[in-house]
Amino acid sequence: MTDTTNRYDHDRSPYERPNLPFRCGREAAFGKPCPKGPSGNGTCQGISDCTPFQTRKLVLDEDTGEEREILRWECRRPAWAGGPCPEGPKPDGTCSCTHPPCAPRPTLRRQRGRWALLAVAAVFTLAIALMGFGGAPTLPSSTNPGELSGKHAQFTAAEGCVACHESHSTSLVGWVGAVFSKNTISDSCVSCHSFGKEPAVENEPSKNTLLFAAHNWNFANNSNALSTDCQGCHTEHRGELASITPLVDGQCAGCHTEKFDNFSKGHPEFSNTFPNQNPRTIKFSHSNHLEEYFADSRYKELAPKENCVSCHTKQENGRLLPGSFDTGCAGCHEQAIREQGFAVIGLPELSDPTLTADAAETCGFSQAEIEPAKTLISAVADSISSLNSVSEAFEENDSSELQAAVTAAADTAEALTETKAELEEAFDREEAVSLEYLPAVLSYLLKHPSDDLDAYSEDVASLLIELAQNGYEPLSELLEATGGSPNNLLAGLSDELVQRVVCAWTANQEYEALRDPEPGKGWQASPYQISYMPTGHSDSVVRNWIEFSLSEEVRESDLGNQVTEKMLHPADGPGRCFKCHVAPVSDPSLTTVTWKIPSQDLRPFTEFNHTPHLNVLNVGSGCATCHQGVETSKTTSGEEKNSPSHPKEFGPIKKSVCSNCHKEGGVQQTCVTCHQYHTEPTIRKRQN
Repeated sequence: MTDTTNRYDHDRSPYERPNLPFRCGREAAFGKPCPKGPSGNGTCQGISDCTPFQTRKLVLDEDTGEEREILRWECRRPAWAGGPCPEGPKPDGTCSCTHPPCAPRPTLRRQRGRWALLAVAAVFTLAIALMGFGGAPTLPSSTNPGELSGKHAQFTAAEGCVACHESHSTSLVGWVGAVFSKNTISDSCVSCHSFGKEPAVENEPSKNTLLFAAHNWNFANNSNALSTDCQGCHTEHRGELASITPLVDGQCAGCHTEKFDNFSKGHPEFSNTFPNQNPRTIKFSHSNHLEEYFADSRYKELAPKENCVSCHTKQENGRLLPGSFDTGCAGCHEQAIREQGFAVIGLPELSDPTLTADAAETCGFSQAEIEPAKTLISAVADSISSLNSVSEAFEENDSSELQAAVTAAADTAEALTETKAELEEAFDREEAVSLEYLPAVLSYLLKHPSDDLDAYSEDVASLLIELAQNGYEPLSELLEATGGSPNNLLAGLSDELVQRVVCAWTANQEYEALRDPEPGKGWQASPYQISYMPTGHSDSVVRNWIEFSLSEEVRESDLGNQVTEKMLHPADGPGRCFKCHVAPVSDPSLTTVTWKIPSQDLRPFTEFNHTPHLNVLNVGSGCATCHQGVETSKTTSGEEKNSPSHPKEFGPIKKSVCSNCHKEGGVQQTCVTCHQYHTEPTIRKRQN
């Protein structure tokens, strides 16, 4: 039996006949041809799904009894393309289903025709040359496609067409080469335009493939990302005043696999973490501050007067970020920062207090030793005077004077005994004055556990003697040996302070400061240690010590980790930095702290501008329209405090919140309203 079914009938298949000179550009690039295919002259016929047909119908008017003509446009989209569209033709007779045009490409048949024509032209030209005819007119380099936009015309005027179309030239060889070259100008585009990544490699287009991957480089590792070129979205030669940047939703849908008509009806739901994908850099509890701290009468005057926007005053890249520490936090936290310092040099208990006796050659006698010695000398002089008085009274045989002189001599002897005991105590090194431990910084620098008295005593004593002799230079050498920068870590420390304090310690005396330690005054000394008191928020010395403690060399040892833990402790660390800042304790590979809230969002292709939204909503209270609070616990564990994840204070924003306004008949809902394709676009080529 013969099958009479013709699967290539006009209403069953978009079959493109092989005798046509062009093939569909979409079919060549993506394997999905336009329904109609290109026309004979190479123009795209896929701009619309059909060519509406106008029908004419005569109807009898019941009122007048006259015939009246009714004209209607009917959709002629074939069945294989989906049949008549629901919208139908527009009133002017144009199709309502339109698409951006593609760039049809010549078929092999047409290229063979070109080759044959070129061969004939070459033979004809050669024949004229051989016959001695000269003065042949110069052929045009290309057919003029229309004026360039003003911006591009200004940069390409000197070079002309070859500024972009490198495969074309005015010579015969250039024309022949154009037949075999890929007809794209994207490589020329990136010679001037840059998108935040590596520039194009000259004369090596194959290395530039990723420059045109979907969304530039960000999805370069996605093997499913379609390759794109500049002409897919930007069409030139439309006139001097034309803009080539506006896009339509259809151009975006051409690559995205999930198709939908508009945002309100088809856009996928937002993720469960939107918009909180950014890692947290500041630990801040809104509920604790608003419901507890600012409710306290002591801090009531510091409470934000305009709700959210009292603190969130800085807008960058569409994000509404908190303002500076000085304007938002200093009123409560500045003093606490200044009060929490950290010890760098300390006097620990030594196995033998006499180990530091050699420092006496440099330091001399301490004040605690000099005063008893002076008193003893004075007591000796008094005793000699008393003995002379006794001798004189005895010779004069004056009993009353003799009794008084003996009494004075006895008092002098008692004072001499007491002074002798004080002097012996001042020089006694058997019973030491000290801390009960070796400070964590010295423990790491000297490579001895802080509680191993026998192991660290000799090295600590040697260091104290060197500090007494040379100031803080020996400490600088220890820091340099472990990868630290003394200029940064010891900035502001004076040799005089170090020598004065260490000399008191080597004499087995507590250091008596000239003034009591004050918060926020930098390097200071107490009886048993030299400490640094932060001068305020963002103190550079504190920051340098924290970054030093996070270095790989410090964190690779147990003693170094003790320094790191001390520096990162929320309550006892210097300046209490990590009561608010997130410490990188969960990832040992992190060697820096993100001190500031990043202004760049992790969603580089999503744009949001708070300003117009706040203008529509009530400033401050209107934030709750999108940012809905959720139940939270006011107490947070230590592990959660150092977690970079967001606290569950605000729930995710749902798509329905946006589609309340962005919908049909409401605020615009095009793709480019919220999304951008290029990131960090810049111009690399400048006009001469």
